[in-house]
Amino acid sequence: MSTVLHADLSHFIEQGMFDQTIELFKTLGDKQRTGLRSLVKKLVKYYSEYEQEEGTNRWSSRGTPEQWRVLHIASLFCFSKRDIKRMRTWGYKIQDVERLLDFYVPEGFGEILNEDAQDEQLRYGITYPWMLSLRDRGILDPIPEMIVRTLLKLPEPEGLRLYQNGYDMDNLREYPEILGGHIWLLFHYPSNINFHRCRTEKGEDETWVDIFLHLVERKDIDRGRLLSECLSALNQGFNKLLSGWMVDLFESLNPTKEELLEMQADINATFSCGQSKALSRLLRLYKGICAEDDFDRDGFLDNCPLLLGSETQTVINGTLAVLEGLAKRHPDRALEICGIVADLFANKKATIQVKVAKLIAKHSPAEVDEELKGTLEPFAQEICGDARNILSAYFSEEIEALPEEGNGVLPSSLSDENRIEYPDDIDSFVFFLSQAFDNHTPYHVDVFMESLLRFYPLLKAKDLPALGPALQRAHKVGGDFVNSRIGYCDKFMAYSFIDYTKMLCERFADDANALERINKKNDDPNDKEKGGWRFTLEYLKFSQEHPYLKIYRKRMLEMLTFVREETYLPLLSSPTHKPSWLEPAVLIDRIKLWQKAGKDIGQMDLETAMARTYPERSEALVERAGKELEGQASRLLAYLFSPEEKDGDIVKKGGAWSTVTITRSEPEIRAYEFGVEVRRYNTWNAQTKTHEMKPYEYKILKLAGVKHGYDGKKTNLPFKEKSSDVFYSALGLSRGDLYTLEADTERYLTLAPNRREELMATLVIALFRYSDLTGEASESRIAQRIADQMLTYANEPIKGADLLFLAGIMTCPDKTLRAMAVAIWERAVYYELIDDGAFGQVLGAFYAAEFIPLKRFTDLLSSSMLHLSAEKNIALGNTLRVMLANLEDKPVKGLKALLEIYREFPRKEADEVLNEKFAVWNKTASLRKVLKALTEQEPVQI
Repeated sequence: MSTVLHADLSHFIEQGMFDQTIELFKTLGDKQRTGLRSLVKKLVKYYSEYEQEEGTNRWSSRGTPEQWRVLHIASLFCFSKRDIKRMRTWGYKIQDVERLLDFYVPEGFGEILNEDAQDEQLRYGITYPWMLSLRDRGILDPIPEMIVRTLLKLPEPEGLRLYQNGYDMDNLREYPEILGGHIWLLFHYPSNINFHRCRTEKGEDETWVDIFLHLVERKDIDRGRLLSECLSALNQGFNKLLSGWMVDLFESLNPTKEELLEMQADINATFSCGQSKALSRLLRLYKGICAEDDFDRDGFLDNCPLLLGSETQTVINGTLAVLEGLAKRHPDRALEICGIVADLFANKKATIQVKVAKLIAKHSPAEVDEELKGTLEPFAQEICGDARNILSAYFSEEIEALPEEGNGVLPSSLSDENRIEYPDDIDSFVFFLSQAFDNHTPYHVDVFMESLLRFYPLLKAKDLPALGPALQRAHKVGGDFVNSRIGYCDKFMAYSFIDYTKMLCERFADDANALERINKKNDDPNDKEKGGWRFTLEYLKFSQEHPYLKIYRKRMLEMLTFVREETYLPLLSSPTHKPSWLEPAVLIDRIKLWQKAGKDIGQMDLETAMARTYPERSEALVERAGKELEGQASRLLAYLFSPEEKDGDIVKKGGAWSTVTITRSEPEIRAYEFGVEVRRYNTWNAQTKTHEMKPYEYKILKLAGVKHGYDGKKTNLPFKEKSSDVFYSALGLSRGDLYTLEADTERYLTLAPNRREELMATLVIALFRYSDLTGEASESRIAQRIADQMLTYANEPIKGADLLFLAGIMTCPDKTLRAMAVAIWERAVYYELIDDGAFGQVLGAFYAAEFIPLKRFTDLLSSSMLHLSAEKNIALGNTLRVMLANLEDKPVKGLKALLEIYREFPRKEADEVLNEKFAVWNKTASLRKVLKALTEQEPVQI
């Protein structure tokens, strides 16, 4: 009987016989139903497989729509709740599911529908009417999220063309549950109501705002409750788009003064919602009623510290506007209001401080109030010059100087503090392997290669089981896709270790069963034939697409070759100091060992070592290399360590000579076509690029032929094609490489620390090609990795492309990056790693083209960089002076705010170089006042 049943169901599915399948299911009991489960699972897997359509390049699943129609119902009938949830959710028809529900309710059917609704899905195309039907039959107890998601689609007409008729309002009145309570759930549970819209015959958008206005006009719902629900929705934790929509609806109802006064408690309750745009709009409404006698002054003043502490200037400005009105209308509360706004002097933005100063000066008593003076005194160092002049009566002429913190001294790059530790016994080797694939530090990959080679001859049979966890981790990393945590280098390491353990299995044939089992469990014998990525390091094909990866791949292949050949000598390129510096004396010692053993040095190992050798030039090193080394190695190192200037044309010899010449060259090599030469090929100009789009025309239901364009900034940074196959030619990057570089960013930068500027240039070109990291999220994460490396390992002066990168992240949209940029600048000033003038030149060039809005920079200055210490203030003043001198004669947008900030710094005689620039800018009316103050008034000494 079971065999016949299986054959019948297989036949019905193959032929797409839906009605016959339903009739068959009606005759089956629970035991027969569950007995079909394994068959249906096999058929689902079979029909889900993709195959190429004959004679085309198209691929599609094996199952036809008719076959899937039967499979969907069969899965609902036979599967458990867990298996049903794993099935795809599309392709079902309500009428088909209803045919099944007539005689059988699938296991956990209602729970599945509710769980999917919580995950923002509507399984089986469930609609509001069907939800009510399932509820009435006891099949479903709908949760609020389910009600909200089905209700949103109810007014929408069926069929795209009918959208031209707008929403069907009658659908909302058909079910008493909607206006009786369900509609208010829209204000208590998250949804995408702000995106729902229909097109009317006039070509206009009709939204749920129009629906609510229509319902209020018809008196189907209470207007007062709707206003109150809009406000309460702001405290439900909705995102800014949905919160903004709630305020849109609130404002569309045009609340009267009487209604606003009546709802003051509800409005005050929204001040803690954290949605700045929504709060700004509500504060504008408050401004219109703050002069009324019934305005809740105490309630608003109690909330002012919260509002004035906002990071958003529009919220602060809105609050100040209301307080201004209150102080004017109620003079008896003016002194109290002055005390409240005084805390805003902690905000370093000059525009805000001036507004606060004017409010206090206007509404404070004619005679100096001692209590208010005591409130203001702690902010003496924080107040800008204009605000201080306005409130001069409250401050003494002498200002306490900023604290001096002095300058720090960093340990040298080759100090013991920066020395890299390598495993020194089997236990530490095993411990290192347990975390080697987690990308903790950029030099882990180098420690990994050195350790594998060093400990191979020391491993005993008893040590092999301890390698099992690391081997399992290697297979896991090797099988995962490249992502923000796992890079190609991690995959290289994983497959190197897998190959390494296979060699151990050959060496300890009778004692490596544990490692053998792990490898056999994870190996796919078909991968080699498929050209797949899970076979061995030798068969990895994707490294060909990313040239810089060739270096790591070749180094690992060389290391495995040394293991096979039993050449257990230290790798030349293993760094000795963080992040990847190689001590010159150690390089000589290592080459000496190789020459003494009579072994051939790996080409990529040698070139990487020279690219990492710390730039210590001395005759002593030259003499030692000449005495202790032989042949070409002796000549290469003598050239590398020589303190004399060398002819760059020697690079034409190619190979290791190219690498050693480029490594020691300053600042570039004209004879060598290096793909990342900053000054020669990159212009750092900006040009306008027009993007075109075709709007969708709803009336004719197709893309319109009219093109609309907008102008945006794009850097003109032509990229030279790589022309050679030596070490440095593999270090070029394109923008497309960013999507796979993320987890390998630090490793890329540590390949050649001697030429960091060129490596950074390639990254800056790719990251900032379209302005300010507003594209892929991976770009911001890559920038964070670079910034973190600069904070952690930067012992050398910050210059060139590093300065350009620092300027870029100072004003990018990412708050974390901006904070890191300030931290990098503070550290660089403290340890004297940055040239103030050079940084000013970079900033001037950066903003002269208006590549990024200047306002972001001035906001960062005001909030995070002013008055940190005496030394930092001097450094910042020097930087701004040079920056202003390098701006264009045509004033950039936001220049006035920058000039206001510059007024806070002591002027020097060198400022005279700006007079000509100021004279040109003085032709712009909006700048004349601040320019006059700069040229004629004595600056405030802070």
